[in-house]
Amino acid sequence: MRIRFTSPHPKDFPDELLYAIRDNANVCRSIHLPLQSGSTSCLERMRRGYSREAYLDLVKHIRSVIPDVTFSTDIIAGFCGETEAEHQDTVSVMQQVGFDLAFMFAYSMREKTHAHRKYQDDVPADVKSRRLQEIIATFHESAKARNQRFVGSQGLVLYEGLTKRHSRPFGSDDYGHKVFLDLPPTLSVQPGQYVRVHVDSASSTSLSATAESTTTLAEYYAGQPQIGFGAEPITDESVRQYAIQRLAKLLRHPDDLVYKADDVRRKLAQEKLLIDAQLNTDVRRQFDDVQEGLEMLYSTKGQIDRVKTDMQKVDQLCNRAQSYLTNFDRIQKISVANRNFVRTDEFYRQFSEFHEQYVHVREMLADAKANFEQGDFNLLRLHYFLYKLEDFRSRAMGFSGVNDADSEQTLAQMFGGLDGLVLEFEQFLWHVAGGIYDLALRNRANVIVQLLKVIETEEAADRAQEREVEGAVLVRRQSLVGGARRPSMASSVMARGPKKERKVKHYRQKLLDLLRQFVAGRVTEFFKQEAKGLDGVEEVTGFVIDELTFVAEAVAPAFPPSYFVFDFFVNEYHQAVVKNTNELVAGDLEGGAILTLLRWVREYHSALRKQLSIPKDQLKPALLEGREDQLAQ
Repeated sequence: MRIRFTSPHPKDFPDELLYAIRDNANVCRSIHLPLQSGSTSCLERMRRGYSREAYLDLVKHIRSVIPDVTFSTDIIAGFCGETEAEHQDTVSVMQQVGFDLAFMFAYSMREKTHAHRKYQDDVPADVKSRRLQEIIATFHESAKARNQRFVGSQGLVLYEGLTKRHSRPFGSDDYGHKVFLDLPPTLSVQPGQYVRVHVDSASSTSLSATAESTTTLAEYYAGQPQIGFGAEPITDESVRQYAIQRLAKLLRHPDDLVYKADDVRRKLAQEKLLIDAQLNTDVRRQFDDVQEGLEMLYSTKGQIDRVKTDMQKVDQLCNRAQSYLTNFDRIQKISVANRNFVRTDEFYRQFSEFHEQYVHVREMLADAKANFEQGDFNLLRLHYFLYKLEDFRSRAMGFSGVNDADSEQTLAQMFGGLDGLVLEFEQFLWHVAGGIYDLALRNRANVIVQLLKVIETEEAADRAQEREVEGAVLVRRQSLVGGARRPSMASSVMARGPKKERKVKHYRQKLLDLLRQFVAGRVTEFFKQEAKGLDGVEEVTGFVIDELTFVAEAVAPAFPPSYFVFDFFVNEYHQAVVKNTNELVAGDLEGGAILTLLRWVREYHSALRKQLSIPKDQLKPALLEGREDQLAQ
């Protein structure tokens, strides 16, 4: 089995690991060493925990241990506050290191990150694009020159199959290169087999080679002693003997300990600096979070104290005013009667205008439906007038105070058409919500914002209804416990205008359920129409990345931060992928299909992490739900 060590943090490189890579032929000589930026100041803002100098020293040390090692990396152009000088620092590090593979992207702000809380995405898009192109050009120039050293050499390639677009045989070598193969007609090779090759040419991103024969790792590296490679089991004694051999190799002469002590001490100091830097970064992050939380607590406590003091003053003034007025009870009754008269007059006026407003809202809704394709409608205005009609009906049903069945039936008949209008509006609203992707594609983010504002308004009304019900229950309990007393502020609020209990609508949950069904449908359709079973399952990764990139760039900016909408879409796309994958593997699979599936699962997690910064532990449940070993057997 060939092992490739990928994606460590630059601090995670003890010498034992480097020696293991060097001394074991089945461990690939390629290391993914994320750079992100070549500027120390920029790395500090990113909280990476290492500096430019420490990174270059680590590269130098790794090459001193593994001279033929190749490096791949991740680089971001245009991070928050990046200056032109910091960008040039990145370019110069690329020139000094000479990366063989690089994943290069323009910076895009992500929610719930330190940068999102502390910094502004202030580098203009055109500047990011220009810097990214410079980084890409620097990489290609350096990588093409470095890859020429492989031309004319012999190598070992793990054959992976045919490329999707041009059906060209390809594989990968020990150094992380993609190798296009010229297979002789007489050579039969299957995916997963090793091929001995002769390298004919090289570009900045790949090698081209002629396949000579199939082989195995043991056969290709015959005669090279290795720990952990071959049929011999690893025992405590073999490990002890290996340690003795390594120590003897290091100390071949009595004076070696004296001469090498400084090197060992220097390496340990370097590792200590990296670990200290990471610890300082972690401590600073924790301190910032704690400080922010304390400031919020102190601020909230102060606000509560001020409100409490103001309420006490109001209560004192009310008691004092009552003691000044000898006829307070009579004045209060007259005041209540006057308020009731004003409310009755206002209620009569609105009642007479209800039908006219109802017809106006129905016409607005009909116009919105007719102009849906053009996007020429205003959801906020339509919802505002409909909300006023619903609010008036609620107050009318509560204000009338009728108890007989005939009166209730008369009012129900008068307002009966409103329920149908509300239902018709909700159907239109969810029709708009179902077209969110299309609206984003047509740059109609304003319609998405209107949709979300309508949902926020209804959610606020839901919360107000719940508080009102809780307040009414509290007032009844107080009246039962305390008997007759001066009306409290809560009872005064309730007395301003009774309402019939409003139906809680849960618009936000309905929106999320609709989006969940929408995503599940898109993924299922892709599996059936594009992937077409296990033969095209590797295409799913690109589909998910494209979809989530579109969400991050065109959909998520229209949503309030409280929705955490990007994380929501990540979870829903992954859940849908898991569901469809489980359906694919429900039956018996051939060996080639299982290998394809296991390779795709590994690439799926790696691609999401590298291209969208989505860690594997965020994707739950796991693809295949932990059945990889079972399938491999």
